Amino acid sequence: YTLSLSATAFFMKYKGMQLTGTYFVNQIIPDNGLPCPADQPKCDVYETWRTINVGKVNIPGLELEWDYKPWRGARLGGGFAYINTSVHDFNSYSDDYQCDVRTELGLPACPAVYNGPDKTLLGRRLANIEGNHLPNTPKYQFNVNFSQEFGLENGYKLIPYVKVNWRDKAYFDLLNSDFAHIGRYQKAYAMTDASVRFEAPEDKWHAELYVRNLTDEHAKTSTDSAFGGFMRAYYVEPRMYGFR
Repeated sequence: YTLSLSATAFFMKYKGMQLTGTYFVNQIIPDNGLPCPADQPKCDVYETWRTINVGKVNIPGLELEWDYKPWRGARLGGGFAYINTSVHDFNSYSDDYQCDVRTELGLPACPAVYNGPDKTLLGRRLANIEGNHLPNTPKYQFNVNFSQEFGLENGYKLIPYVKVNWRDKAYFDLLNSDFAHIGRYQKAYAMTDASVRFEAPEDKWHAELYVRNLTDEHAKTSTDSAFGGFMRAYYVEPRMYGFR
């Protein structure tokens, strides 16, 4: 009867978070030499696709893992993770996500277009994302697995096994959008795997029946919205079963 337990606590401060997109490079002189009209505030701004450093992120966390043998032939393992990312000092985030669709659906509108003195921000819809989570970083994750070995005649073994993974809600954008119908997030979900293994003496050969994603969860691993508000997403594998 043994218990193995490990714990890791950490705190990281990530300064100069990198983002890739279309960003300000320089100011240019318009061909006509006239000031930019109010409806085209970026007419004298040159932008290009590049990587910039903006803001900072705090990443505190705790990870636990255990492996416990409560009685002969039994094994109970698992893990727990806590990670509470938060974005700070990011004052140039532009929320231009599906502005027309949000208006049509009665959702919170996009911010107004910036037309102030800072040329690097012209045309952006500045949104406050102070304290938001990094994309695809659920605050909590938990998994547990259990197996029991049954000894049979002549040295054969039968080993049923089950594992459950639980993952907290996760966003897929820095805006942490909870919008109905077009929100970029996955709510909390659990997935279960199970198997039954039959082993020959000294494990000369084995056979196994298995099933993955037993409850056939339809959980997203990423999502975005195409033109016109149509959502698209990638999902975890559906329920799969087989024999090895």
